[in-house]
Amino acid sequence: MASPDVDRELVRRFGFSKFLELAWPQIEALPLVKEPHMDLICAHCEAVARGEIRDLVVNVPPGTSKSRITSILFPAWDWIENPWRKFMFVAYDEKLSLDFARISLALIQSKWYQDRWPLEIVGGERAPVGQFKNAKGGQRFSTMMGGAATGSHCHILVVDDPVKPKDLDAGGESAMAKLNEAWTALTGTFFRRVADAKTFAKICIMQRLHEEDPAGRMVRDPSVVHLALPMLFEPSRTYVSRWGSDWRTVEGELLCPLRFPAEYVHAQQFGAMGLTPMQFAAQYQQRPAPAEGALFLREYFAQRWTITPGGLRLIMSVDSSLKGNADSDFCVLQVWGAKGGQFWLLDQHRARMTFSQTLVAVREMRGRWSGVGQILIEDKANGPAIVDRLKASVPGVLAVNPEGGKWARANAVEPFLRAGNCFFPTAPWMGGYIEECASFPVGAYDDVVDCMTQALLWLSGKNRHAQRKLAMDRLRKGTTSLTRAPRVFYG
Repeated sequence: MASPDVDRELVRRFGFSKFLELAWPQIEALPLVKEPHMDLICAHCEAVARGEIRDLVVNVPPGTSKSRITSILFPAWDWIENPWRKFMFVAYDEKLSLDFARISLALIQSKWYQDRWPLEIVGGERAPVGQFKNAKGGQRFSTMMGGAATGSHCHILVVDDPVKPKDLDAGGESAMAKLNEAWTALTGTFFRRVADAKTFAKICIMQRLHEEDPAGRMVRDPSVVHLALPMLFEPSRTYVSRWGSDWRTVEGELLCPLRFPAEYVHAQQFGAMGLTPMQFAAQYQQRPAPAEGALFLREYFAQRWTITPGGLRLIMSVDSSLKGNADSDFCVLQVWGAKGGQFWLLDQHRARMTFSQTLVAVREMRGRWSGVGQILIEDKANGPAIVDRLKASVPGVLAVNPEGGKWARANAVEPFLRAGNCFFPTAPWMGGYIEECASFPVGAYDDVVDCMTQALLWLSGKNRHAQRKLAMDRLRKGTTSLTRAPRVFYG
């Protein structure tokens, strides 16, 4: 072990990366396996400490020491020069947050650290792990998502895994509820715990789980620095910045070959270790869905039509939104045709629309496609009200009530696309259409998918048994109504 004087000089010259090397034996029993991505994370943390980066999002694969660097070593290194700095650390799990705090506190109180950078911890051995302070004004406060932060303010906020991956397994509205809950906690509580508005900085470290996860929402702001390093290099996503860049040049080149060799990564990628393509994409490639698509592969949409056959059976499918606000879901109208077990998407209109705008859009599309037999409107949100307003003046309006979740309905129609039974137009909006389908069920929106599955389930006759059962039930109960369009269930 080098002398304290030598270590102090090395850290002074070479910064956080050298501190990581020297401090590693104090926090880990296993020797350090240093790889280039660790230097890159350190360089970005240094830029945060200097005030050059105010918002940093870090997406790297699991097991690459991201939490060791940012949640344990970073505050200990920063207090060498800035002992007055106040930190706040947030994780989805309180135990996880406190474990990182405990290791960081033990490092700072260790003989090795104190011999090199003496710093008194208030309370000594009795210092509270969740909120310990040093004698020069610095503080580390640790909590969990949904936890209290009253009375605590910070100069640097570190959010380490704000969302538990298993909470999103159900997908659909349940997953979105969890993501919205996490975002509300961050923006409504933790992003406001500011000690100095002029210098306040945020670091968010997490796997990319969904397009609407906290990292995804943060990086939409162009001022946010986004350090994303996939395990297998993708040339189209090369990270470059003035604080360091992805050094790889060959597609598929490994991020950490010493720690995770090709055999291990490929076993993860191709399922031998139990990871699905979506899990591998999220955990290892830092994208919510695989590049080729999750459930609906991009190749499914390659068949384009220029001339449609005659004799198509036409329907219109409508997925309506509850409101037309700037942040609401989209309303989607699609016209589909079917013949002989094949399906053609003929037209689409997708926009945020108010109730009255939706009525106008349905009538206009019905006017363009006079051969439409049924207009399917999902019986939720403002769907029933749309049905009631349209049925007197527009023929064929039906309220349909979906059975099963979005994922089940999408799985039911996926074979049609995989088998090449679906044809698509060469329209300018098809790019967005494919992106939304390929990112399902972890995309920001799924309105196009809902509209498509509703149409294909109807046209394929998969709901025929449910229709007959519903009609028989109504006849037995004497509840058939001539004043309201029928509600049709499909599964």
